[in-house]
Amino acid sequence: MANYTFHNPSGSAYFVLETVRNNYGVYDSTSGKYASGSFSNFTGSNPDHIVQSDYIWAQVIPPGTSSFDFDSAVTVPVGGTTNRKTGRITVIITP
Repeated sequence: MANYTFHNPSGSAYFVLETVRNNYGVYDSTSGKYASGSFSNFTGSNPDHIVQSDYIWAQVIPPGTSSFDFDSAVTVPVGGTTNRKTGRITVIITP
């Protein structure tokens, strides 16, 4: 399980965790389903604002400080995912 804590000093922001795509830029039968899992312990953010598939999940990050836990359904190897964000958010990921 990992805890994701965000500080958003301004308006709209988003955070995305995505499985790294193959050399062709797509997911195939060999791609890990590293975004599959469950969320819990929401503080300051809305669980209804998560979009999730087996390969990617995204969360709207509200202004202020917020956090949640993500419990991956599979073991994620180092380098198996990439993170992206919009806005001026600060992200702290704690295993």
